[in-house]
Amino acid sequence: MQKCLLFLILSYLLSGTYQPIYGQNFISISEDLISDSWYNSGRWFKKPKELKKPALLGLGAIALVSATMVFDEQIQPQIAQGSPEQFSTFSQISEPFGNPLKMGILALGSYYTAGYLKNVNIKGASSAALQSMLTAGVAAITIKLLVHRVRPEEQLLFDPYQFRGASFSGENLSFPSGHSATAFAFAASVSTYYENDWRIAVPLYIVAGLTAYQRVHDFKHWPSDVVAGALLGTWIGTKIGTWQRERSSPIPMRLGVVSNQWGGTSLNFSFTLD
Repeated sequence: MQKCLLFLILSYLLSGTYQPIYGQNFISISEDLISDSWYNSGRWFKKPKELKKPALLGLGAIALVSATMVFDEQIQPQIAQGSPEQFSTFSQISEPFGNPLKMGILALGSYYTAGYLKNVNIKGASSAALQSMLTAGVAAITIKLLVHRVRPEEQLLFDPYQFRGASFSGENLSFPSGHSATAFAFAASVSTYYENDWRIAVPLYIVAGLTAYQRVHDFKHWPSDVVAGALLGTWIGTKIGTWQRERSSPIPMRLGVVSNQWGGTSLNFSFTLD
C-alpha cells in the first residue's frame, strides 16, 4: 500500500500537469471535501426522481442475488477447492483493494496530494472514491446488522441459509460482503468520474472482481454475499462519481447575441446553477 501511495505521488510530480498552490492550505482543501460530501449526500434526498430508475433496477438486483443464493451451497466449494495455487498471489493484491481502512488511507492521501498540486481531476476522483466507499460501507454494515448471516467459516454444517436476524452482535456478518462493496464502490466511482475510460475502468473492475472472488475462496463469504456487495458498491459509486464530476466541472456558460429593446443587439451571458 505504501508503494502504491508513493507511486501516485511520483506520478503527479512527473506528469507536468499540475501547478503548485501557495494560497490553499490543509483547511481549505478539507473544506472542499466536506462541502462536496455534504452536497452529494443531500442529492440522495433532494432529488428522488434521480433514484427512480435505479430503484427499478434494484428489483433486478434482488432477483440476481436471490438466484445466486439458491446455488450458494454448490458454487462456494467449487470456487474454494477449484482455484489454482497461484491464486494466493492475486489474493495478496486483491484483499487490500477491498479493505476500507487501507483504501480510505490511499484515497485520502491521493486527495490531499492532488489538492496541494492542484490536479483537479485526481482530486475530484479521490473525493468521489472516499464518499462512495464511506456510503457503501455504511449501507453494507446496516444490512449486515439487520440480517446477521452466518459466514461459511463460522459453521460446520455448511448451510448458506442461516440468518440470525437483527442485532448489534459483531458476529455472523456475512451478507453483504463489505470488501466487495468497498472495491466496487471505488472502481465504479473513479471509472464514472473519468467517464468510463476503458483504460481506467477495466483494470479497476478486474481487481474488484478478484477481491470478490478471493472472499469466497477464503470462506469469508457466500457467492451471493459478494454479488450483493458488488451491486451495492457499483450503484453507489456510479451515482456519486457522476455527481462529483458535475461538482468538479466548470459552470456551463452560454454566450449569444440577442435583440434589445432599442432595436439593436446585445451580448447575452447565461449559466445554470444547480
